[in-house]
Amino acid sequence: MPVAFVKLSYLKLILNFMKWLCQLMLTFYLQQVLIGCQEYEDQSTAESKFVKDLDRFDMILQAFEYETAECRPSTDLEEFFTSCEGVVFYYC
Repeated sequence: MPVAFVKLSYLKLILNFMKWLCQLMLTFYLQQVLIGCQEYEDQSTAESKFVKDLDRFDMILQAFEYETAECRPSTDLEEFFTSCEGVVFYYC
C-alpha cells in the first residue's frame, strides 16, 4: 500500500472521529443549556433565582434610564417601580 494512501486514510479517520466528537460535545452542551433554561423557568435552584434577580435588576435599571433620559422628561414609571417592590432579589 502506498504511504500517501495510508496517510490519507488515517487523516480521514481522524477527521471522522473529530466530527463525531464535536457532535457528541455539542449534544451534551445543548442538553446543559436546555436544563439551565428549564431551571430558570422553574426557579428551582439558587443560581436560577440569582439570574432571575439579575434580569429584574436589569429591567429596573433600563426603566430608570428610560425615565430619566433627556428626551423623555414627562415619562413617569413610578407605578412600575412600586410594582417591583417585594418581588425583586432572592437572597441565598
